[in-house]
This record gives sequence, structure tokens and C-alpha cells, in this order.
Amino acid sequence: MNYKMKYEAECKRILQTYPEQMKKVFSYPDCELESDFLGFVDEYAEEQIPEDFTVIDFGCNQAVQSCYFEHCKKYIGVDCAVPIEYRFPTQNAEYYNTTIQNFIKKIMPTMQLDLNKVYAICSYVPDEEAQKLVADTFPYAKIVYCHEKIMNRKPPVLNFYNCLYLLGELADHNLIKYDPNDHDRVLVYREATKDNPAGWYSENIHTIAQELVNDGNNQIFLLEVYEDQLGHPYTQRSYKADLYDKEDYERD
Repeated sequence: MNYKMKYEAECKRILQTYPEQMKKVFSYPDCELESDFLGFVDEYAEEQIPEDFTVIDFGCNQAVQSCYFEHCKKYIGVDCAVPIEYRFPTQNAEYYNTTIQNFIKKIMPTMQLDLNKVYAICSYVPDEEAQKLVADTFPYAKIVYCHEKIMNRKPPVLNFYNCLYLLGELADHNLIKYDPNDHDRVLVYREATKDNPAGWYSENIHTIAQELVNDGNNQIFLLEVYEDQLGHPYTQRSYKADLYDKEDYERD
């Protein structure tokens, strides 16, 4: 399926899944959306955001894309062009009719947000000052303009146990390499530092898993490699469930 067909299929899915919400969106007198164009929803559709995160969408327009974040703690849409009553309604949505600068400098400080649990999106906003403010404020943010990703810092989606399990699965399928002399270690490419040259290093797999815990971009990269090469997405594991399964197996 090419990009156009995939985009149109996603628009159709949204229209069929959210008919009442879309009536409200299309009732806006100056609505620029149509049945085969629901904004840049393709920039949001594949985002993997943990449930305990708040998504702040700067330049949300009519916020049809908020449907992708219904599972999150909260979706906050910030825009000063479209009246709030014509934005896509969801249970966890909270909308502001203001500029990006005013929201970040004056409104956000009153909200007691944990910025380590916030993912900011600034999509197709031409204001470079606003782009920079978003980039400088949020640890996890995506800034896109004219299909160029100016910044793309993903939030982590895997805990330590799943990082360790994923690395083991990748190594077992030769998608990353074990140290041939020690299967508790994997080979990792490191850029040059003042003390060490660039190259492949053997490092303890637990150390790499701990490093991966806070690296959302590489988590997403490895999850994509896993799905592409093994033909199915990685399923997150529960340490407690695996422990119970192991105890049941040993009893049997």
C-alpha cells in the first residue's frame, strides 16, 4: 500500500470510528479539513507514548490527532487559530486558545507537570522562536516542519526488564552480536571519546539494558528492527508473570 492509499485509509478509519466528533470538527465555518484530508495525522499515527505520559500538542489546529493519545494520562492541545469549541473532543483532552510562548512561560508553570512525563509535539508551526522554546523546555519532544524533523527525542517505552529481554531476543536471533567468549556481554559500537577510539566494544548486557532504559530513540529503533526482521511486534514482558511461569514449570 503506497503512502496516499495508507493516508486515505486512515482518514476513512477515523471518520468511521469517530462520527460525532468529526461532525463537530467539520461544523467549523473556516474548516480546512475534508474527508480525505484530516491534517497531518500521519505525523502522529505511529507514536508510541506510555500511558502515564501527558502529550502537549503545540499548533494542534482542530486536533483530530488527539484520537491517537486517548490512552495517555492527558492530551493538551495549544493553538490560537481555531476556537476550542471546534476542536476534536476526547475524554482526556484539555484545550488552550493561546500562543505557544504564553502557554509555556505563563500557563504551564501553574500546572505542576513532571516534564519527564511529558511528550511535546510541535508540528508544522513556522515560528522558529516557538520551535526553539519547545526544544529547550522539554526533555522529550518532536518538532516537524515541512516534513523535516528538526528534533525527535522519543520518550522511553520499555522498563529495565523489557530492555534486557529485548536485547537478549535480538542477540538470540543474531540481530545484535553476543561476545563469542561471554554470552553475558554484547558487542556495542561506540563513537570516539578523548580516552577511547571509535569501534566495537564488548559490554555487559545488563549495563547496556540500563543505558537503554532512558534512551527512547534507540528503544524505538530496536523495536522496529525486531518487528521488521522477526515479522511481528515485540510483546512487553512482565517480570512477575515470567517468574510465576518459571516457578510453575519447575514444580511440574
